[in-house]
Amino acid sequence: MCGHDGEWLAVRAGALGRAAVLDATDCAERLASAIDAELDREERIFAEAVQTSAPADHLLRAATILAHNLGDLSRVADAWPKHPALAPLRERYVRHGHPDAPAPRPSFVLAGALNKSLMALENHRFLALRKARALRTARDLLSPIGPWLDAWGETIATHPALEARDRAEVVTALLDLHLSSPAQLGCLRAPAGSGR
Repeated sequence: MCGHDGEWLAVRAGALGRAAVLDATDCAERLASAIDAELDREERIFAEAVQTSAPADHLLRAATILAHNLGDLSRVADAWPKHPALAPLRERYVRHGHPDAPAPRPSFVLAGALNKSLMALENHRFLALRKARALRTARDLLSPIGPWLDAWGETIATHPALEARDRAEVVTALLDLHLSSPAQLGCLRAPAGSGR
């Protein structure tokens, strides 16, 4: 399960909305089945993490990804045009991570609550990191789910694809991130991890 799964949910939801408006029933049914299958898959992954008492960081990362993915789906379904064919689909796909969802699923509500109360602040708007273009040069430079950025900071400090100038850009971006949201502390763990 990853954040890209949420992007695919959003793409499918956009296509589903259009197919339903065009009365392309076969296409709409295939898209809805694909969305439902992905939701079921992610629900199973998260429920298994809860049931097996997975380590807290694993469970919280899963909650963050699941809440993100549900949010992607909900935002698209909520933006569909007002059309009679879309009303039942909209109700089926919006606000899954919230207790007031039209059809609440306990795992989704739990993931949403964990994300909102513990993880959202540490994984919100890493826009400052866009300035550090060198982070795009290697897959292992992609920032992980916060607040556990210590090992990533060590990677930044030692990665052969980065020069001193690149590392300085990353640290500057992390400090800008912290200054824009002082309660967000994970961005300070990366520079601390670089000193290992």
